[in-house]
Amino acid sequence: LRRLTLRRAGLGSDDAGRLACSAACAELDYLGLGGNPLNAAGAAALAALPAAPLALDLGGCAIGDVGLAALARWPGLA
Repeated sequence: LRRLTLRRAGLGSDDAGRLACSAACAELDYLGLGGNPLNAAGAAALAALPAAPLALDLGGCAIGDVGLAALARWPGLA
């Protein structure tokens, strides 16, 4: 699986955690989750992905400064 788009699917932070733990998402080039109420906890959960996708859409996910900081500490972004 290289591209996954789940825009406005009603996904929350728990769902983001399940995605991050899924082997199917381990090598994504694109992850589109825009418009889901992920909040900061969901953004932090995504940081469990082993590698950052080349493109990540979190527009309208209300991750805020705390979520952005969690993503900035994501080892996969290094």
